[in-house]
Amino acid sequence: MVIKREVAYGIVQGLSDFWKSEELQDFTVTLGTTKFECHRFLLAACSGFFRGLFRSGMKETELKCVTVEDISSETFELILETLYTGDGVLTNDNVIDIWRAAHQLQIMFLDLEADSEDDFIYAILRWVKFTSQNKIENQKGKCSDNTSTSLDVTHTSTDVHREDTPDQSSSQTESESSCKTMCKETLPHEDITSESPFKAQKMTNFKPGTRVKDLFHLLSKARLCLASHHCLEMLISHPLVRPHEKTRDLIIRALFYKLQAGKRNGQWPTGAIFRNTDIYANSALTYRKDNKNIIVQTFLFSRNSWLSLPKLVSEATLSSIQLVVLDKTLYAMGHLLSIYDSKIRASYSQNRTPISIMQLNGGSWSDKFSTFTLPSSVFSVVENKSFIYVFSPKGKEVWKLDPTTGTHDRMSDLPDECSISYVMSHEHLILVFYSCSDNGVDETAIDCFDTRQNSWRRLNNLEGSFKDTVSLKDDHSTYLLQSSGELWKLVQPQSNVVDFEHVVKLWSCNWPLHGAVTFMDDLYIYGVKDDNFSNDPKLRKSVNGLFQNIIYKHSKSNEKSIFMPYIVQRTEIKRAI
Repeated sequence: MVIKREVAYGIVQGLSDFWKSEELQDFTVTLGTTKFECHRFLLAACSGFFRGLFRSGMKETELKCVTVEDISSETFELILETLYTGDGVLTNDNVIDIWRAAHQLQIMFLDLEADSEDDFIYAILRWVKFTSQNKIENQKGKCSDNTSTSLDVTHTSTDVHREDTPDQSSSQTESESSCKTMCKETLPHEDITSESPFKAQKMTNFKPGTRVKDLFHLLSKARLCLASHHCLEMLISHPLVRPHEKTRDLIIRALFYKLQAGKRNGQWPTGAIFRNTDIYANSALTYRKDNKNIIVQTFLFSRNSWLSLPKLVSEATLSSIQLVVLDKTLYAMGHLLSIYDSKIRASYSQNRTPISIMQLNGGSWSDKFSTFTLPSSVFSVVENKSFIYVFSPKGKEVWKLDPTTGTHDRMSDLPDECSISYVMSHEHLILVFYSCSDNGVDETAIDCFDTRQNSWRRLNNLEGSFKDTVSLKDDHSTYLLQSSGELWKLVQPQSNVVDFEHVVKLWSCNWPLHGAVTFMDDLYIYGVKDDNFSNDPKLRKSVNGLFQNIIYKHSKSNEKSIFMPYIVQRTEIKRAI
């Protein structure tokens, strides 16, 4: 749908007649000791917070008034001015307060005035200008490269495009027209004359006591890990960034994540959490068996709700179906008998099992390639560095698959032909866990596969069984979580050696686990439904310095399952709704 500029302008102009007008006011918003008389329809149209309030039937709806906390009356008045008039109200003093309030009130066009993270970052650069005594040198418009650490956020035109952002890396001999262009962008409603640079200088200098926010604070509100390589490379070399070590480090970490994003599934740093308006959403994937169907679901963190994805039609058991995620692509692997007719099955050796690889694409599953075979339908898979590694205990076979090309290579065999309890990735290493017994004592043996060297190394046995063990990651470490509640951190004293350091015990009973995922500062753990588990007196709801909240979610099925990070497209969300 295309919105005509003239129509939009006419609507806003009509609404502006009601700004600070008592006519038709039907709702009161109280902030501190200040009351604002508003129009319910406008609040509902622009704010998800008020829309939800009015639909809830709460007493505030009947009383036609509500008290809002954590927002100042000055900030709310500026937001109301924007809603009624469309005027830009962002200044160097209020940008953080308005962004925070817009997020609380769910006013998306104020919280996000950009279609992409690149647009959001370029908007910050348009709003931000470093000032100094010699910022604008004289009437001829010569601009100085000398910048200070002061930050200026000014009114800007929403029509300024990213390519119009002033390039302050130019030499000191910039032309007068370039300097005037910069002034136009920072003062879009002023006529540019030979005296305007001095007027701009006067307006952008801070008054004593003015609260200053640094560029690091502003960029930390952007999802830098979701920005493009081009945008991040521009930022790292930008003159506003170069002098500031903390800001550079922020961008360097984002660049590193971009390089590894498709190779290190398992966790998202804060800068990689999608916004509510993005085309993707962060979620956690699981599945269950229902007759001849594999029901695939994903948990949406932003909505705290489950979404059903297209089901897999298969006669296979859950033990012979594996789901794996590479970047934003979901694959299903297994002995999917229903897709093979008798002629195809007969073409394979009786000693080999055909393994199909399906890809979720456009709301349906499509066959990626099906010429891959294993000695058994029981196998384990794990993602590492953009490849899928397949482990078959029978025959001790290890395969490296590239699902984008369909190629698969045989790797060094498994050291043992034991049943595999769990497989996980850590950096360039893959750890394979086996249950074993030593003099009647349950232990767990661990083989470590180096994907770079195509070689195996035996690690020290761990006490106890690692059945139903799951792994998880945060911004700094990789962890193992046992069904007994023991949480371990992986440490690497050497590049090819892995050890385990005990962190904390989260509960005291035995709880069969499906998986665990970190999201922001919270840890989500998914396991089999157990009424006694919630009554565990030692159940931890948080871990100081590690997890602000621990959220426990329960499955209705006690069959094998998973709970792993997955970036889902919002088209799938809309389709499910």
